[in-house]
Amino acid sequence: METLNLHSLILEELSEVLSLSYASTEAAETRADSAVDGDPAVRRILAQCPPLPDGGDNDGAVRQTVTQRQLNGILALAKLVSLSSPTSPQRLTLLPRVLAYANAAAHYHGPTGAAAHTFARQLTSRLLACAASGSAADGRAVMACVWDRMHVLVRQTDTADMAALAGMVAALERTRYRFTAEDVAQADGLLAHGTATLQTLVVVRAVLESRLGERLVAAGALDGASASESDPRQLWDAVARLGSPCAPLAAAGALETQAYERVLEASLRAFDGRANENVMRLSLYAAALSSMLLGRAEPRVLDAVAAHLRGAQAHVLAGVTQVCLRVLAAQAAFFGSATRTAATSLATAFVTAPPACLVDALAAGGDATAAERGLLDPAADVLVAALRSSARAHVLSCAHALFGALATAGEAQSRRAVRVARNVALVLARMAAACGDGELAALVVGMLCAPRFAAAELLALALQCAAEVAPSADRAVFGDVAAATLKHVRFGDRASSAATQAAAAALEKLAAGVADRSDAAAASAADALLAMVLRAFVDASVESHAHGRKRNAAAAAATPLTVYLPVLRALVGGGVAGGASGDSAESVELWRAFWFHVVARGYVFETAHAAAFAALAARAPLLVHASSVNYLETELASSSVVQRDVAGDDAAAARLRAALLPLLPASVHALARTLGAAQTVFLLAVHAVETMRAAGGGGCAAMLAYFGNAAVASSALLPAVEAIADRVVAAYVRATTTRRVAVDHAGWGAGRVAAHVRELLVLSCHHLQLVSHWAQRAADALLRAFPQALLDAGVVATLLELVQLVWKGWRAAQDDQFVPVYWFTSRTVDVTLQLPDSVSYRKALLEQVGAAAKRWLLLAGRSAPMELETLLQAYLAQPSSDDLNSEPHVGHALALEVGNTLRFGLGGGAASADAEPNASSFAFRRGQRDYLRGYIGRGTDVAALKRDLSAVYHAAAAAAAGEAGEAPECGPLEDVRAVVERLQHATHYVVAAAAVDRELVRLVVWVPLAMFDERVVRAAAHMWTALLVERPAAEELLMVELTVAWTWLAQQHRGLFSQSFEPRTPFAARMSYAPSDKSARARAHAQISRALAPHALLIEFVARRFDSVKHLAESNFSVVNATLRILQATFDSAARMTTHALARGPLFMLVNLGFRLLNLGFDRSPVLESQLRAALYRVAFRWFALPPRWSFSGSRASVAREILVLADTRRAVLRDAEAARGSAAEDPEGSTILGVARDQLRLRARRSQSLLLLLLENEIGRMATWANPTGQATVELGEQYEDVGRFVRAMPEMSDVGWQHLVLDAWAAEPRLAVQLLARFAHPVVRHELAGLVARFPGELVDDPDALPLLVDRLQGQPQASPVISPGSTHAPALGSLAFRELKFLIYWAPVPPITSAAYLAARPVSSNPLALQYAMRALESFPVDVTFFYIPQLVQALRHDTSGYVERAILSSAQISQHFAHQIIWNMNANMFKDEESQVPDALKPTLDRIVCRILEALSGADREYYEKEFGFFNEVTGISGKLKPFIKKSKAEKKRKIDEEMRKVRVQPGVYLPSNPDGTVVDIDYDSGRPLQSHAKAPFMATFVISRPVQAADEVQELLKQSERTVTPADVSEDLARAVSLPPVPRPAGQLPVIEESRPLSAQISIHVDPRDADEDAGPESPGSQAHEPGQQQQQQHIDPEYLSAQLARTKIAIHRTSSSAISDAPDLIGITAAAQQRQKQTREGSGRPSLEYSVAARSYSVSQAVSVQPLQKPLDDGEPEQSAEVSPAPHVITRLSAIFKVGDDCRQDVLALQLIAVFKNIFTSCGLDLYLYPYRVVATAPGCGVIDVIPNSLSRDQMGREKVNSLSDYFATRYHGVDSIQYQQARINFVQSLAAYSVLSYLLQFKDRHNGNIMVDDQGHIVHIDFGFILDIAPGGITFESAPFKLTHEYIEVMGGSEEAQPYRLFCELCVKAYLACRPYVERIVQIVALMLESGLPCFKGEATLGKLRARFQPEKSEHEAAQFMVDRIKDSYENRRTVLYDQFQKATNGIPY
Repeated sequence: METLNLHSLILEELSEVLSLSYASTEAAETRADSAVDGDPAVRRILAQCPPLPDGGDNDGAVRQTVTQRQLNGILALAKLVSLSSPTSPQRLTLLPRVLAYANAAAHYHGPTGAAAHTFARQLTSRLLACAASGSAADGRAVMACVWDRMHVLVRQTDTADMAALAGMVAALERTRYRFTAEDVAQADGLLAHGTATLQTLVVVRAVLESRLGERLVAAGALDGASASESDPRQLWDAVARLGSPCAPLAAAGALETQAYERVLEASLRAFDGRANENVMRLSLYAAALSSMLLGRAEPRVLDAVAAHLRGAQAHVLAGVTQVCLRVLAAQAAFFGSATRTAATSLATAFVTAPPACLVDALAAGGDATAAERGLLDPAADVLVAALRSSARAHVLSCAHALFGALATAGEAQSRRAVRVARNVALVLARMAAACGDGELAALVVGMLCAPRFAAAELLALALQCAAEVAPSADRAVFGDVAAATLKHVRFGDRASSAATQAAAAALEKLAAGVADRSDAAAASAADALLAMVLRAFVDASVESHAHGRKRNAAAAAATPLTVYLPVLRALVGGGVAGGASGDSAESVELWRAFWFHVVARGYVFETAHAAAFAALAARAPLLVHASSVNYLETELASSSVVQRDVAGDDAAAARLRAALLPLLPASVHALARTLGAAQTVFLLAVHAVETMRAAGGGGCAAMLAYFGNAAVASSALLPAVEAIADRVVAAYVRATTTRRVAVDHAGWGAGRVAAHVRELLVLSCHHLQLVSHWAQRAADALLRAFPQALLDAGVVATLLELVQLVWKGWRAAQDDQFVPVYWFTSRTVDVTLQLPDSVSYRKALLEQVGAAAKRWLLLAGRSAPMELETLLQAYLAQPSSDDLNSEPHVGHALALEVGNTLRFGLGGGAASADAEPNASSFAFRRGQRDYLRGYIGRGTDVAALKRDLSAVYHAAAAAAAGEAGEAPECGPLEDVRAVVERLQHATHYVVAAAAVDRELVRLVVWVPLAMFDERVVRAAAHMWTALLVERPAAEELLMVELTVAWTWLAQQHRGLFSQSFEPRTPFAARMSYAPSDKSARARAHAQISRALAPHALLIEFVARRFDSVKHLAESNFSVVNATLRILQATFDSAARMTTHALARGPLFMLVNLGFRLLNLGFDRSPVLESQLRAALYRVAFRWFALPPRWSFSGSRASVAREILVLADTRRAVLRDAEAARGSAAEDPEGSTILGVARDQLRLRARRSQSLLLLLLENEIGRMATWANPTGQATVELGEQYEDVGRFVRAMPEMSDVGWQHLVLDAWAAEPRLAVQLLARFAHPVVRHELAGLVARFPGELVDDPDALPLLVDRLQGQPQASPVISPGSTHAPALGSLAFRELKFLIYWAPVPPITSAAYLAARPVSSNPLALQYAMRALESFPVDVTFFYIPQLVQALRHDTSGYVERAILSSAQISQHFAHQIIWNMNANMFKDEESQVPDALKPTLDRIVCRILEALSGADREYYEKEFGFFNEVTGISGKLKPFIKKSKAEKKRKIDEEMRKVRVQPGVYLPSNPDGTVVDIDYDSGRPLQSHAKAPFMATFVISRPVQAADEVQELLKQSERTVTPADVSEDLARAVSLPPVPRPAGQLPVIEESRPLSAQISIHVDPRDADEDAGPESPGSQAHEPGQQQQQQHIDPEYLSAQLARTKIAIHRTSSSAISDAPDLIGITAAAQQRQKQTREGSGRPSLEYSVAARSYSVSQAVSVQPLQKPLDDGEPEQSAEVSPAPHVITRLSAIFKVGDDCRQDVLALQLIAVFKNIFTSCGLDLYLYPYRVVATAPGCGVIDVIPNSLSRDQMGREKVNSLSDYFATRYHGVDSIQYQQARINFVQSLAAYSVLSYLLQFKDRHNGNIMVDDQGHIVHIDFGFILDIAPGGITFESAPFKLTHEYIEVMGGSEEAQPYRLFCELCVKAYLACRPYVERIVQIVALMLESGLPCFKGEATLGKLRARFQPEKSEHEAAQFMVDRIKDSYENRRTVLYDQFQKATNGIPY
């Protein structure tokens, strides 16, 4: 027998070895079936097997005797098959043989009967293993054999073998084998043999469960995991948990359905037979499974379950009862409403009316609690399953039924009542918890709080049930449960120990219930419970300590620590309670009390609770809240916990101090000995919490947060806190470096150390210096001890990106200090830094972080150089957002620097100081890596590359042309980086290809320029350079494409040639009374910068390329040719070039390039040289012919770049003189160029050069003054540039004759240039000479409104400065000598702003001249009503001198256009009809005003009249309240308010009415309780609040200052624009067109010749007829133009009209595959006949003039500002706001109106210059004599109110209001304060604001300062005494807010802004004076005659240069600095009016 066993083992091992060799796929593929038979080992096993039985079926087979050795061989063969792969050859070959042995097994005669039985079982087991591991076909074959075997056993009633076989088949359910319909039929056949036995039911259940699980998964009701659980009960539980009734299952086959029916019948018979408990259980399972597979709720199953539950055996057969309940739950969940009623009634009855036998057992004293609980849980599952998907009403109905059963259970103390109460409580708790119904939970909790459950036998149960239900209830119920549970916790009372234990268990259950959830409700409940437990713990501990000596030791088994500590640990362990930050002040106070208590008592040092305290420490917040101000000195001493625990106990205090001293260094011991007990406890608590947090893996970053708390950072305890921080850092370092690999701790998860290092690195760049210092210190300590912590890709990338972010922060601070940028983000590592606005701190931080980063990387490199090199290379390979901008990347530079020092080998590490760098190997490996990555990632599919780039190009070109067609098939690539990568790939392919791919070259050029994105063009410039350097053959093609693209950009109005942001004079734009919008300025700057940057980059590329090849004869031709072509295109499109201030840099870069090209010399082409020089001067002079512009950006770097470009241009212009002189000697005598002598051309060039140099130097000086307005710093341009300070001078030193020649030279170059000389050089000779020229030749300047004052001054008779004039000067006509010849040009003159027109209408000399009057009227009417609306007060006053009625006509016509204008003009006229506030003294203007008002009202009719009456009726109702208040003047405020509220409720809001101060919005409601009486001695002003609906404005105030300039409109443009206007598809126009150059013109012919009229006809003199004409392109629009007259004028006048031919590039070229035929078709489609045409633009009306056709105007102007008509007009969006207004009666508001009008003007001026200043011109409207409406400034507080609220210092208010001086909020508020204070300071000086006490100065919630109440301005002061002699108010508290000293950065910014504001205002002095002058006769007290205007003008210092004016304003700032007179005035106001200061 031992031999046989050994033989069996040998065969088993052999089969396992063989199965391993045959199991793999490779073996299956390499071994054929014949090889299996030929394998010696397999043959050895087969040799042991008996021969297969002969003949027929099993029954007829001959019985065969076999040996044990043969049986072992068969088993080994079966094992070999079962262990083999399903596809292996031995399985396919040997499995049929094994099955044959299995079929014959019953006919084998073994050595003994037992051996045969054993063999059969073992073989069946092996076969089932084959079915489990094989394919479906194998499984079916095996199962057919097994089913045959089972049928035989059933017939033989062999229960033993059948039981074993049934267990094997049931186990098969848990494998991957799935039973099929055939298996169902076979299982049914087993039952058909007779009575269902236990063995057959096991098999049937297994088959049915498998089928049901598979069907449920197919129906989507269950997932595969739930259906294949190893425990069959899991399937039933999953079915019972179905959230909704299962959808009908897939229909089974007919045979399978019949099988289910038979199984159902047989199972129910077996259950009713009650053979034994196991049979009943299995039969009920089978019946339930059959009903579910049949898809119907079988009543017989429910009846069987009901009969059992109601019977006497329900408790005796507990297992059957549990199965009944489980089946009932599954049926209820599966069938839903079909079984819900029966299931709920059965379960409820079972719970509330148990079987009698169970009651008898309880009555007999038997303990059936455990068994009962085992039945109650399934009963509760039934109810939950039945009610889960039912309506809420059904749930509550079932609950009420259980409540009713509880109420009828009998006496509360009876055994039955107790049992029912227990059952109901348990079931209801399960229901409420499972259903999650808050109302049900509240009902259950209410039930548990009833007196019935207060009994001792039910209390524990009630607490447990309440704890189970409470997490499902709302927070209030949860809090009530927690509070009630805590009340049962009592310490020191033996009688309450059981209740205390039950309450402790319930608290833990509560904590676990909320800790297992992660929703917001659970977090809120956890926080509430945490707070309650912490408070209870501290209170109980203090109380138990107070009575500690009186307690019995036995009664003290439960302590607060043992009860509450597990609860707290459960709460924080779930991660939903506690935390390191973000906790409320109350939460921090509770945590602090807890830790103070455990530290003071010494609990924290007990090892028994170490784990719990460590868990609490990991989640504890800081022990100081962020809102604490002086906590460690004052608040800490008053802590109640410390007072109760330590106060008065000297021994305890000494013990704590002794515990603290070892933790501190000796240098802090002296401080520690002086600490109080509270401070000692605080330090010990911080040490304990943070040390445990660090040791547990929580890191030391939380400790650093203490340094960010103002209370700690400013405390005397800071040295002690720093000492503790050192210990915490050391603890974390120690824990990090000494932990074992096998330790499994939550704090040391994967990547936790790297995450903490990353956190420390980010904190190293904190905006607080103390936090940054300690974070660097902690990171340094950790990385020195554990440098491997840096070897993480995320950590390395974070470190290097932080260096880059800090550098960007420092650069931004250097760049623009007026609008600080506080946040800097790296998308690479998703980190955002917040930096303060201090330049010095940012610089120091950059130095510190840069040095530390390098040090840390070198440390890591010494320990693991290869790993660090890989990480650095991976970082360098990552794309960065800075790469596209080509910005310096300090992080990349540092990575390269460190990578170059890495060493490998035995020495390893980083290089020593004397070692050679490793740059070559590092760079090689990085380049190889990048090459391989690029090669693998991109491939070489050039066709796909072209398709991608072509798609991008077409999409960009279509967008540039404004086409809205569908995107191309490939679609544009939205990711800019992806486009750049494709361009780079294309560039490198062109370089590497054998021949130049012309299509790719064109794409590389055109795609960036079509996209016109700065990032793409910047990257493209590098690609173009690489292409030109590495592939010289492509240079000519690339440069040609660039020139074509440049022309296309000009014709598409892109970039430098866009006129969509042309600046408009502030007085010609619509003024608004809204506060300054700094975000609008930032948006405008960003928009314009984005538009111009690509052009600047393109110019820079061409310039650099030109410089690199200009001296190389073999390479420079194509570059010079391209440069000339670009300049030619620029000259041709010069009129299209933008004149915005931001275009100064690109423009002069072009001029500089042109002069550098000119300096090359054109010896063989003097004509080209002469024409190029003239064109360059003309383009340069075009800029200076504009009004001088300040830089639109506050960026110092931008201004410095502009100065650098100007300085470069100046140097290039200087070199032009040398070239001209050098070529003079070679000129043949008498030579000419184009008929002009060379000497004459050279003389003209020298004079142009002198003029341009003077203008450039002036521009450099102006820009230098703007860059350094206070003179405190210098503008750094580099060593190669001279100091620009020498250009900052008062005035060029020049004689009067020199000034005259300067004016004449400028006039010869461009008359407009001469006019603008007066804005740059305020010299009397310049003005005198210009006045003479303008008077003699007015036709030259009709398009320049700035020149008109020179002519009007002559007309008005203003004296001109008359210095000594040398002979030959051009004298102006004498006063009154202006004849019709000069004045007739006023008819055509460009309009001046409305205020100037109004001033001309009111001026007597002008009003007496008809032509001047007509001009002024036309100019006034040329502006929209919304522009003239602003000047209503001035228009009314202009009526005083309106002898011709022009002003009246303008008012009446505007009133007919705008209803709001009519209303406002009526209110203003009403206010000006009387001189006094009581309307007793009429003004001389009253009759005129009455007449105009009557005419306006007479013109109103219909809806207009109704609107007027409705608006004025509403307003009169509101203002009438003041009159009704007069009897209440002497009464209390309460009585006044009641009266106001009473009257306000009588006012009804009519639709469409508005407040006079807010015509933009309509009143939709009134806050009838908002009325408030205001203080007044004899008047009754009041304030009320209204609800206003305002339209959301699409345009901002900056866009109002940018105008859409007219441009040439082609017929194709017209057709497309008109089609778009009427919402039709656009006229087909090719998205791309290849430019066709019909003929190649010589290079010299490409420079356009602009012949000036004066140059062409010099002999005609200034009085020639041609000089009196003007350019039609600039002519004002007229009513009618005769085409013939216009053609004749064009023939006679000398206007440069550019000829456009068919080769013009008006569309983007198609770059790939366009044929000549397609080109021709597209050209004909676009151009029609193809004949050249003449194009020009006259104002807004466009014309197209053919050479053979007369001029025909368009039917309708396209850009005349009229709204487009459309079929559907959607209403503009509106916003609802609340607006408070003050209604005054008896106070003249007109002076406030004037002051705020001027403030709005200054706001527009500042906005036009891009200055970051803030003004709030709130609205004031005078509506009648002494009456008006005043807007209330929202969200603001006066400084007076602050003083009354005991705010003694404005700096303290800012620190408190904005979270401390170190917060970003404070710095933002401070910069807002600086910007607003600077603006109001300048205005206070210019407009002489007086009475500036603290009651008239407001501060809003953003920190802006706002001035109000302008009763004393200009020449009026309080009391008539100029007590406030300082230029403006600049008190000590203002200076404190701005840093406290003159050296503080905010104060320096204030000074710079003041000077810039002053400089920005000065050019508009005359316009401002005109606004004031028109009000001079209004009777306002602020005027003292003409002297007021003289003083106002003098304060602007118009005669000074910019530098002198800047110094003048600096002196005014010094005069105001803490001026004593200002302080005395504040003291006077406090003494007289009680106004604090």
